[in-house]
Amino acid sequence: MSTPRGEVRAELDRFLHSTEFSCLGARAAFKRGSLTHRHYPVLGGAESARQHHEDLLDYALALPGKLSGTSFLTFVATFDGPGPMDELEFERTLWRHLQLVHDIDSPDHGVQPGASADPTQPNFGFHVGGHAFFVAAMHPGSSRASRRFPRPALAITSNQQFMALGEKFVSLQERIRAREMANNGSINPSFTHYEYAQPARHFSGRLTEPDWQCPFRFRNHTEGQATSDPETYYGDASL
Repeated sequence: MSTPRGEVRAELDRFLHSTEFSCLGARAAFKRGSLTHRHYPVLGGAESARQHHEDLLDYALALPGKLSGTSFLTFVATFDGPGPMDELEFERTLWRHLQLVHDIDSPDHGVQPGASADPTQPNFGFHVGGHAFFVAAMHPGSSRASRRFPRPALAITSNQQFMALGEKFVSLQERIRAREMANNGSINPSFTHYEYAQPARHFSGRLTEPDWQCPFRFRNHTEGQATSDPETYYGDASL
């Protein structure tokens, strides 16, 4: 039986205000009423992927003109299942879900100019509706307290949102990392190991091996132009 969306939203709100959660951007989105929440049955399930794509496409197509240095827009998808998994199995399930969503999207939409759909690139973004996003996944089995949510969840933020913050992004990032150190004892080692080299490594929250290869495959070969400043193309993976 599906958990009522209102119950899940209350659970999410409590988590956003917990000591363990460090992302001040998501907290700001909640306070400003700019956090969009949708709930689905199963991460990695075909029907959930279809519903998720439909909602995220509507969200992506409505973004132009809304992004600014004060907007803090975020889309959070939560799921009833699967149940608890270790980090490696969750990572596989996450990328299976993102692949399903992408396969629905790719016949009609391509790559945002300035971003890339190649997960080996520093300006990689997960694309829906021709818009590039950074995904921060959470689940009960995460080794990071700031990513340890009672059910699978994906915080999906436009890469352009981070760019729109400008200098505020640097300040926000410093404050987030300070909270990570205070509340979790360290910055996410995935970030300290790989920095901005491959944002895809940070989606699941697991510290990936040096020879890790992202299982995601882009189906549409119309690439955008690479950005000269890849650091602005994804969010703070220190969580």
